[in-house]
Amino acid sequence: MKGNGKLYICGGPIGNLEDITLRALNVLKEADFIACEDTRRTKKLLAHYNIPGRLFSCHEHNEKKRLNYIRELIREGKTVALITNAGMPAISDPGSIIAGVVAQEAPVIIVPGVSAVTAALSISGFSGDEFYFAGFLPRKGKEREQKLKRMATFTCPIIIYESPQRIKETLLDLIEILGEKHEAVLARELTKVHEDVLRGSLGEIHEVLQDYPEIKGEITLVMAGKQEEKEELHLDEVTRLISFLFSCGFSSKEVMKGVQVVFQLPRNQSYELTLRWQDGHLEK
Repeated sequence: MKGNGKLYICGGPIGNLEDITLRALNVLKEADFIACEDTRRTKKLLAHYNIPGRLFSCHEHNEKKRLNYIRELIREGKTVALITNAGMPAISDPGSIIAGVVAQEAPVIIVPGVSAVTAALSISGFSGDEFYFAGFLPRKGKEREQKLKRMATFTCPIIIYESPQRIKETLLDLIEILGEKHEAVLARELTKVHEDVLRGSLGEIHEVLQDYPEIKGEITLVMAGKQEEKEELHLDEVTRLISFLFSCGFSSKEVMKGVQVVFQLPRNQSYELTLRWQDGHLEK
Protein backbone atom coordinates (compact mmCIF):
# COMPACT_ATOMS: atom_id res chain seq x y z
CA MET A 1 0.00 0.00 0.00
CA LYS A 2 1.34 3.40 -0.97
CA GLY A 3 1.35 6.42 1.30
CA ASN A 4 0.87 6.69 5.05
CA GLY A 5 -2.87 7.08 5.10
CA LYS A 6 -4.96 5.69 7.93
CA LEU A 7 -8.50 5.42 9.26
CA TYR A 8 -9.40 6.65 12.73
CA ILE A 9 -12.58 5.24 14.30
CA CYS A 10 -13.86 7.99 16.60
CA GLY A 11 -16.38 7.65 19.39
CA GLY A 12 -18.77 10.58 19.44
CA PRO A 13 -21.25 11.95 22.00
CA ILE A 14 -24.53 10.08 22.48
CA GLY A 15 -26.26 13.29 23.48
CA ASN A 16 -24.35 15.89 25.45
CA LEU A 17 -21.75 17.42 23.13
CA GLU A 18 -19.22 17.53 25.98
CA ASP A 19 -19.14 13.73 26.17
CA ILE A 20 -16.25 13.39 23.73
CA THR A 21 -12.61 12.76 24.50
CA LEU A 22 -9.83 15.29 23.98
CA ARG A 23 -8.10 12.77 21.75
CA ALA A 24 -11.15 12.45 19.51
CA LEU A 25 -11.34 16.24 19.16
CA ASN A 26 -7.68 16.38 18.18
CA VAL A 27 -8.16 13.62 15.61
CA LEU A 28 -11.16 15.40 14.09
CA LYS A 29 -9.17 18.63 14.00
CA GLU A 30 -6.16 17.07 12.28
CA ALA A 31 -7.89 14.63 9.91
CA ASP A 32 -7.76 15.38 6.19
CA PHE A 33 -11.35 14.15 5.81
CA ILE A 34 -14.20 13.26 8.16
CA ALA A 35 -16.61 10.51 7.10
CA CYS A 36 -19.83 10.94 9.06
CA GLU A 37 -23.27 9.40 9.19
CA ASP A 38 -25.07 12.74 8.89
CA THR A 39 -23.11 15.85 7.91
CA ARG A 40 -25.65 18.11 9.63
CA ARG A 41 -25.18 16.39 13.00
CA THR A 42 -21.40 16.34 12.70
CA LYS A 43 -21.24 20.00 11.61
CA LYS A 44 -23.06 20.89 14.83
CA LEU A 45 -20.45 19.00 16.87
CA LEU A 46 -17.54 20.57 15.00
CA ALA A 47 -19.02 24.06 15.29
CA HIS A 48 -19.35 23.60 19.06
CA TYR A 49 -15.57 23.11 19.25
CA ASN A 50 -14.64 25.53 16.43
CA ILE A 51 -13.19 22.73 14.33
CA PRO A 52 -13.11 23.15 10.56
CA GLY A 53 -13.39 19.95 8.61
CA ARG A 54 -13.83 18.45 5.16
CA LEU A 55 -16.91 16.28 5.62
CA PHE A 56 -18.66 13.72 3.47
CA SER A 57 -21.58 11.47 4.32
CA CYS A 58 -21.07 7.78 4.96
CA HIS A 59 -24.13 5.69 5.87
CA GLU A 60 -25.83 2.41 5.08
CA HIS A 61 -27.21 3.66 1.76
CA ASN A 62 -23.90 4.73 0.25
CA GLU A 63 -21.37 2.59 2.12
CA LYS A 64 -20.12 0.62 -0.86
CA LYS A 65 -19.41 3.77 -2.85
CA ARG A 66 -17.86 5.52 0.13
CA LEU A 67 -15.64 2.54 0.95
CA ASN A 68 -13.98 2.82 -2.44
CA TYR A 69 -13.52 6.57 -1.90
CA ILE A 70 -12.04 6.11 1.58
CA ARG A 71 -9.68 3.40 0.39
CA GLU A 72 -8.49 5.69 -2.40
CA LEU A 73 -7.89 8.54 0.05
CA ILE A 74 -5.84 6.25 2.27
CA ARG A 75 -3.81 5.05 -0.70
CA GLU A 76 -3.05 8.72 -1.39
CA GLY A 77 -1.72 9.07 2.15
CA LYS A 78 -4.74 10.90 3.58
CA THR A 79 -6.06 10.54 7.11
CA VAL A 80 -9.79 9.82 7.42
CA ALA A 81 -11.77 10.04 10.67
CA LEU A 82 -14.96 7.96 10.82
CA ILE A 83 -17.71 9.12 13.19
CA THR A 84 -21.41 8.31 13.58
CA ASN A 85 -24.32 10.38 14.83
CA ALA A 86 -23.95 8.96 18.33
CA GLY A 87 -21.62 6.58 20.13
CA MET A 88 -19.17 4.17 18.55
CA PRO A 89 -19.11 3.38 14.83
CA ALA A 90 -20.21 -0.16 13.86
CA ILE A 91 -22.37 -0.59 17.00
CA SER A 92 -25.83 -1.20 15.51
CA ASP A 93 -24.53 0.56 12.41
CA PRO A 94 -23.02 -1.05 9.31
CA GLY A 95 -19.35 -1.95 9.81
CA SER A 96 -18.33 -2.74 6.25
CA ILE A 97 -16.28 0.46 5.97
CA ILE A 98 -13.98 -0.68 8.77
CA ALA A 99 -13.83 -4.26 7.44
CA GLY A 100 -13.04 -2.95 3.96
CA VAL A 101 -10.15 -0.80 5.17
CA VAL A 102 -8.81 -3.66 7.28
CA ALA A 103 -8.88 -5.85 4.17
CA GLN A 104 -6.80 -3.18 2.42
CA GLU A 105 -4.20 -3.73 5.18
CA ALA A 106 -4.28 -0.03 5.97
CA PRO A 107 -3.79 1.24 9.54
CA VAL A 108 -7.05 1.36 11.50
CA ILE A 109 -6.82 3.21 14.82
CA ILE A 110 -9.52 3.24 17.50
CA VAL A 111 -10.35 6.39 19.46
CA PRO A 112 -12.83 5.00 22.01
CA GLY A 113 -15.69 6.98 23.46
CA VAL A 114 -19.12 6.68 25.03
CA SER A 115 -21.76 4.16 23.96
CA ALA A 116 -25.47 4.05 24.78
CA VAL A 117 -25.11 0.30 25.42
CA THR A 118 -22.61 0.60 28.26
CA ALA A 119 -24.10 3.86 29.55
CA ALA A 120 -27.56 2.30 29.93
CA LEU A 121 -26.17 -0.88 31.49
CA SER A 122 -24.20 1.14 34.03
CA ILE A 123 -27.19 3.23 35.09
CA SER A 124 -29.50 0.18 35.19
CA GLY A 125 -27.92 -1.28 38.31
CA PHE A 126 -27.84 -4.76 36.77
CA SER A 127 -24.59 -6.71 36.86
CA GLY A 128 -22.32 -5.91 33.93
CA ASP A 129 -20.05 -8.96 34.26
CA GLU A 130 -21.78 -10.38 31.22
CA PHE A 131 -24.55 -9.07 28.97
CA TYR A 132 -26.22 -9.67 25.62
CA PHE A 133 -26.66 -6.78 23.20
CA ALA A 134 -29.39 -7.47 20.65
CA GLY A 135 -29.29 -4.10 18.88
CA PHE A 136 -32.52 -3.29 17.04
CA LEU A 137 -34.93 -6.22 16.94
CA PRO A 138 -36.28 -7.43 13.59
CA ARG A 139 -39.46 -5.45 12.99
CA LYS A 140 -41.82 -8.38 12.43
CA GLY A 141 -42.26 -11.96 11.36
CA LYS A 142 -40.69 -15.23 12.36
CA GLU A 143 -37.22 -13.73 12.71
CA ARG A 144 -38.49 -11.32 15.40
CA GLU A 145 -40.35 -14.08 17.23
CA GLN A 146 -37.32 -16.37 17.23
CA LYS A 147 -35.02 -13.66 18.54
CA LEU A 148 -37.42 -12.78 21.35
CA LYS A 149 -37.70 -16.42 22.39
CA ARG A 150 -33.92 -16.79 22.30
CA MET A 151 -33.49 -13.71 24.47
CA ALA A 152 -35.80 -15.25 27.06
CA THR A 153 -33.22 -17.99 27.72
CA PHE A 154 -30.36 -15.66 28.70
CA THR A 155 -29.45 -15.37 32.38
CA CYS A 156 -27.43 -12.18 31.82
CA PRO A 157 -28.86 -8.68 31.25
CA ILE A 158 -30.25 -8.10 27.75
CA ILE A 159 -29.95 -4.74 25.99
CA ILE A 160 -31.85 -3.57 22.94
CA TYR A 161 -32.26 -0.34 20.99
CA GLU A 162 -35.73 0.76 19.95
CA SER A 163 -37.35 3.71 18.24
CA PRO A 164 -39.88 5.89 20.10
CA GLN A 165 -42.53 4.93 17.53
CA ARG A 166 -42.22 1.19 18.20
CA ILE A 167 -41.28 0.99 21.89
CA LYS A 168 -44.84 0.36 23.17
CA GLU A 169 -45.40 -2.47 20.70
CA THR A 170 -42.01 -3.96 21.55
CA LEU A 171 -42.76 -3.82 25.27
CA LEU A 172 -45.99 -5.76 24.67
CA ASP A 173 -44.07 -8.41 22.73
CA LEU A 174 -41.50 -8.65 25.52
CA ILE A 175 -44.24 -8.93 28.13
CA GLU A 176 -45.73 -11.84 26.19
CA ILE A 177 -42.39 -13.66 26.14
CA LEU A 178 -40.80 -12.64 29.45
CA GLY A 179 -43.83 -11.74 31.57
CA GLU A 180 -45.14 -8.39 32.75
CA LYS A 181 -43.22 -8.62 36.06
CA HIS A 182 -39.84 -9.01 34.40
CA GLU A 183 -37.46 -6.32 35.71
CA ALA A 184 -36.19 -3.71 33.25
CA VAL A 185 -34.80 -0.19 32.90
CA LEU A 186 -35.72 2.07 30.00
CA ALA A 187 -33.19 4.83 29.29
CA ARG A 188 -34.24 7.61 26.94
CA GLU A 189 -32.30 10.67 25.78
CA LEU A 190 -29.26 9.70 27.88
CA THR A 191 -26.92 12.62 28.73
CA LYS A 192 -29.35 15.12 27.17
CA VAL A 193 -31.39 17.83 28.89
CA HIS A 194 -34.52 15.66 29.00
CA GLU A 195 -32.80 12.45 30.11
CA ASP A 196 -35.43 9.97 31.28
CA VAL A 197 -34.78 6.69 33.12
CA LEU A 198 -37.74 4.45 33.97
CA ARG A 199 -37.23 1.55 36.38
CA GLY A 200 -39.60 -1.28 37.21
CA SER A 201 -41.22 -4.25 35.54
CA LEU A 202 -41.93 -4.40 31.82
CA GLY A 203 -45.62 -4.02 32.64
CA GLU A 204 -45.03 -0.99 34.85
CA ILE A 205 -42.84 0.73 32.26
CA HIS A 206 -45.41 0.10 29.54
CA GLU A 207 -48.13 1.56 31.77
CA VAL A 208 -46.07 4.69 32.53
CA LEU A 209 -45.48 5.29 28.81
CA GLN A 210 -49.23 5.42 28.23
CA ASP A 211 -49.25 8.80 30.00
CA TYR A 212 -46.61 10.28 27.70
CA PRO A 213 -48.30 12.62 25.20
CA GLU A 214 -45.45 11.86 22.80
CA ILE A 215 -42.34 9.70 23.09
CA LYS A 216 -39.21 11.19 21.62
CA GLY A 217 -35.52 10.39 21.44
CA GLU A 218 -33.25 7.39 21.28
CA ILE A 219 -34.26 4.52 23.57
CA THR A 220 -32.10 1.83 25.17
CA LEU A 221 -33.91 -0.90 27.10
CA VAL A 222 -32.02 -3.04 29.61
CA MET A 223 -33.74 -6.17 30.93
CA ALA A 224 -32.72 -8.49 33.71
CA GLY A 225 -31.68 -11.95 32.64
CA LYS A 226 -33.73 -15.07 33.27
CA GLN A 227 -33.60 -16.01 36.92
CA GLU A 228 -31.74 -19.28 37.43
CA GLU A 229 -33.31 -21.94 39.58
CA LYS A 230 -32.33 -21.22 43.15
CA GLU A 231 -32.22 -23.25 46.30
CA GLU A 232 -35.13 -22.98 48.69
CA LEU A 233 -35.16 -19.60 50.39
CA HIS A 234 -34.45 -19.91 54.13
CA LEU A 235 -36.49 -17.25 55.89
CA ASP A 236 -34.28 -17.36 58.98
CA GLU A 237 -31.35 -16.14 56.87
CA VAL A 238 -33.50 -13.39 55.40
CA THR A 239 -34.65 -12.38 58.87
CA ARG A 240 -31.08 -12.19 60.18
CA LEU A 241 -30.01 -10.00 57.28
CA ILE A 242 -33.00 -7.64 57.62
CA SER A 243 -32.46 -7.33 61.37
CA PHE A 244 -28.76 -6.62 60.86
CA LEU A 245 -29.32 -3.98 58.18
CA PHE A 246 -31.98 -2.14 60.19
CA SER A 247 -29.72 -2.24 63.27
CA CYS A 248 -27.03 -0.53 61.17
CA GLY A 249 -29.40 2.35 60.47
CA PHE A 250 -30.29 1.59 56.85
CA SER A 251 -33.62 2.82 55.50
CA SER A 252 -36.42 0.45 54.45
CA LYS A 253 -35.58 1.08 50.79
CA GLU A 254 -31.91 0.29 51.39
CA VAL A 255 -32.76 -2.87 53.34
CA MET A 256 -35.11 -4.01 50.57
CA LYS A 257 -32.34 -3.50 48.01
CA GLY A 258 -29.85 -5.37 50.18
CA VAL A 259 -32.18 -8.37 50.49
CA GLN A 260 -32.80 -8.28 46.73
CA VAL A 261 -29.08 -8.29 45.90
CA VAL A 262 -27.89 -10.83 48.50
CA PHE A 263 -30.60 -13.41 47.83
CA GLN A 264 -31.04 -12.55 44.12
CA LEU A 265 -34.77 -12.03 44.53
CA PRO A 266 -37.26 -10.13 42.36
CA ARG A 267 -37.77 -6.60 43.64
CA ASN A 268 -41.39 -7.21 44.64
CA GLN A 269 -40.45 -10.28 46.73
CA SER A 270 -37.69 -8.46 48.64
CA TYR A 271 -40.13 -5.58 49.23
CA GLU A 272 -42.77 -7.97 50.59
CA LEU A 273 -40.30 -9.73 52.92
CA THR A 274 -39.05 -6.41 54.31
CA LEU A 275 -42.62 -5.23 54.98
CA ARG A 276 -43.50 -8.55 56.63
CA TRP A 277 -40.52 -8.16 58.97
CA GLN A 278 -41.56 -4.60 59.86
CA ASP A 279 -45.12 -5.73 60.52
CA GLY A 280 -43.91 -8.51 62.80
CA HIS A 281 -44.92 -11.33 60.47
CA LEU A 282 -41.31 -12.50 60.20
CA GLU A 283 -39.68 -13.51 63.47
CA LYS A 284 -37.33 -10.76 64.71
